[in-house]
Amino acid sequence: MFTSQEWGAHLDRIEPLLIDGNSIRARQAAQTFAQQFDDQTYLDTRELTQAGRDLPAIAPQQISRGIVVPPAPGDRDPAFDEQMRRFIEIGRTAIATLRQFEADLAANEGRTREHYRDAVLKYLAGKRDFVWLSEIVPALRIAPDHVDDALEQLQYEGLLDGQSERRAYLNGVFVWRVRLNPDGRALVDGTKPARPAMPTAIEINTSIINSTVSDSPFNIAGGNVSSTIALPAMPMPLQKAIDADETAALHLRALEQELNRSQPRKNIVKAAFQAVSTAVDSLNLSAEAVAHGHEWIGAATATLSHFLH
Repeated sequence: MFTSQEWGAHLDRIEPLLIDGNSIRARQAAQTFAQQFDDQTYLDTRELTQAGRDLPAIAPQQISRGIVVPPAPGDRDPAFDEQMRRFIEIGRTAIATLRQFEADLAANEGRTREHYRDAVLKYLAGKRDFVWLSEIVPALRIAPDHVDDALEQLQYEGLLDGQSERRAYLNGVFVWRVRLNPDGRALVDGTKPARPAMPTAIEINTSIINSTVSDSPFNIAGGNVSSTIALPAMPMPLQKAIDADETAALHLRALEQELNRSQPRKNIVKAAFQAVSTAVDSLNLSAEAVAHGHEWIGAATATLSHFLH
């Protein structure tokens, strides 16, 4: 991309044409400048492009009633000249804004990857709709490559909505369209740890004091019982697919909440798990997510065998 200095030099070169040249060529030069500037900057250039579109065509001259002389290519009139002066002024302002933007980017260089990642995370937390990378860069004054890296980290951590996507163009530019998922928003408001815990082994701990076991570790007659039941860690491709489907996410949440009770109810656990399993089988998943889904269902079935039989 051209720098503000290069854009300023370019506007200096074409300014004589814009001010004194053929009106048709002057209009085309102005509109080309505005379009190229828009294509090569992350700033809002709507005022500049609109000023280029607003350059009026030279109207025919009416000499007398019924006699109209069409304009010659080189004709200019006061309305055209006034709008062109306005275009040049807006162009200079846009270049000055780009110069400040470049200074801000330079001031934000040299920070840690963690800084960029946290800044992008907090920005996305305030957005409910999908956001483009081209919106994040000017809002945070962070260079595009740092934003790209931060979004890759958030995606790896499973904090982006399952429909978020990254596209690569032939010129090497990456374009993101992203939104946080509930875990990402929870992380920002403090209801989720700053770093997801590493997956741990399935754990079922049951302590029984002065009681009689009649059927299974979860069918206790009398005594004090405390149980901890942890589902197997869900692989990230499967977790993202579940998060993206509202019904499947609700079933999974219901299952987790029931297992967190001091005495989970067998019928509720069984029904919720069957609903999650059905959702996994019915979702439109990638081959990788399907394989992970079957593995997870098998591991969860073994963990919850006392509830499912």
